[in-house]
Amino acid sequence: MQRELPITFKSEGEQVVGMLHLPEGKGPFPVVAFFHGFTGHKSEAHRLFVQTARGLAGAGIAALRIDFRGSGDSAGEFSQMSVSSEVADGHAALRFLRRRRDIDRNRIGILGMSMGGLVASLVTAEDPEVRAVVLWNPVADSKGLRDRRFTEEFQRQLDTLGVVDWGGWAVGPKLLEEWGTVDPLAAAARITAPVLVVSGTKDETVPPIESENYRSVMERAGRTVALHSVEGADHCFNTLAWTAEAMAASLAWFGCHLLGRK
Repeated sequence: MQRELPITFKSEGEQVVGMLHLPEGKGPFPVVAFFHGFTGHKSEAHRLFVQTARGLAGAGIAALRIDFRGSGDSAGEFSQMSVSSEVADGHAALRFLRRRRDIDRNRIGILGMSMGGLVASLVTAEDPEVRAVVLWNPVADSKGLRDRRFTEEFQRQLDTLGVVDWGGWAVGPKLLEEWGTVDPLAAAARITAPVLVVSGTKDETVPPIESENYRSVMERAGRTVALHSVEGADHCFNTLAWTAEAMAASLAWFGCHLLGRK
């Protein structure tokens, strides 16, 4: 029987909250760490991460869903969140997993969605021991994402309040600055793990060309990469059919690269 264990660990001295899904048996198990998107959380839209984690556990692969600091149940304020803080949380999650006896530290994967895909790219480029990666509608051009939304009113808020009111989320200057400078595609070119990019062809939040750019950059660098396009799907795969297709492609990828299944 699968087990689901609430867990906590520290990242830069602050508490990160998560849920660890363990397959039936004693292990040690391969594992996938889940990185959610901007304003997301460890369950993600329509419990997308919960469903996928349970699917992995049913296939014999453990899964760790975390809330980045400033999101969900984890410590910190959203206004203090940044790309670099989420990268630090990602590395802390991998360290947590590698300390557990029921986890096989040599078979660790990452699944990142949207901005979590950007973070996954940066973390994996810095950690050559990660064995497999899946990116769902990953952000490649964070500067463009920022600049498309940024207005004179946002600048006024930043000057007077020190934060931007981004749909009720207090976005701080560090995140805005890092969005303009971070280069996840350069990081992707350094990734040695095999990467699957899953892209919704009608994603209006992160245009599908950004997924194409991940594939093309990695192919030019001679890396192992594949692109799976979910026809008609939006950013969060918001139908049962789109969810099932994204999950099936991802579980097959991790099954191949973490379990050796063909």
